[in-house]
Amino acid sequence: MSTTAHPEGWVFKPFPKTVSRYQSKGGKLKTSEYEQSGALPVVDQGQSLVIGYCSADSRKFQGPHPIIVFGDHTRNVKLVDFPFAVGADGVVLLGPADREKLDIKFLYYWLKYVPLHNLGYSRHFKLLKEEKISFPNDIDEQRRIVARIEELTRRAEEARKLRQEAVAQIATQFFHIRRKIYQSLLSEFPTKSLRKCGKVIGGGTPSKQRADYWDGDIPWVSAKDMKAFFLTDSGLKITKRGLSESSAKLIPENSVLFVVRGSILYRYVPIAVNSMPCTINQDLKAIIPAKGINAIYLAHMLWAANDILLGMVEEAGNTAGKLPTPSWSELDIPIPDETKQESVVKELTALQEKLLELESLQAETAQELEQFQTALLAKAFRGEL
Repeated sequence: MSTTAHPEGWVFKPFPKTVSRYQSKGGKLKTSEYEQSGALPVVDQGQSLVIGYCSADSRKFQGPHPIIVFGDHTRNVKLVDFPFAVGADGVVLLGPADREKLDIKFLYYWLKYVPLHNLGYSRHFKLLKEEKISFPNDIDEQRRIVARIEELTRRAEEARKLRQEAVAQIATQFFHIRRKIYQSLLSEFPTKSLRKCGKVIGGGTPSKQRADYWDGDIPWVSAKDMKAFFLTDSGLKITKRGLSESSAKLIPENSVLFVVRGSILYRYVPIAVNSMPCTINQDLKAIIPAKGINAIYLAHMLWAANDILLGMVEEAGNTAGKLPTPSWSELDIPIPDETKQESVVKELTALQEKLLELESLQAETAQELEQFQTALLAKAFRGEL
């Protein structure tokens, strides 16, 4: 933004002469002082608007409202129009030096737009002080531009929300259809306990003290890798020596992996089919399906019974949960003939692919919205709105 060119009717002024910095008489709270609830929201330089709460009214920011919170380390920008306490180090409080000449929302959007070089966790306010801000001399024109920015952003956000709702609707539909199929199969076909559906394999971890055990080419799967139905890779890998000299075991592809320990178990039980041979850590179990049992079918049945598995989860200390072997191993799995299993897989795969397509479109929409907002602000500050 530091350029001498600006639209007709706009002024071009140094940032320090246009923007005032405010201090909070209540000081800045340390992160250890944040509370789960309280009368005052706490705003810091993090991504979230509100990071915690404070009960002491003496910590309230007493300056003008609305006020802009700029993250000196993070470059995050927030417009705060409610009573709040200032969070930990790195918060810079900003507002127009003259609110009758510069609209605070215009300043807010300018701060979101201005391209500051990323200095990592160093401080960035020093870069702002070197900038020059261009804005219409007429404050009503500033407010018109702000209104236009907000209207166009609202429309784009509505489009994103509609696509997000479509994803949620299909996901809910998929859950109920899969659950209904599981219940129907239970009543129509013989069942086996999960432990009898194949060979159960536990996990193992090579010593982290041995560098020659790690950074190999054998996937070593942990709970954080279990984010997709088909598992194609892992964050960490071990070597052949790490495999042979530890309790880790090589699991053939097309096995069924599921998490038995971790905080994620308080939300759901992750289940995946590995598309490559792999090893797992102690927080997972693997089942190599017995003859006549389709791995993808078995994984779908476990997802269909996820609420049953969730009901088996117990506390395991700290924030972790555990899925005890005596509980999950007795889960009933319907076992129709292989032709029926393939038919079920085909039906559920079609729905699954539709859901994945919508999720991909949703991710693209979110990215497009971010790009749109960047382009919109660039247009606004060129005087083209």
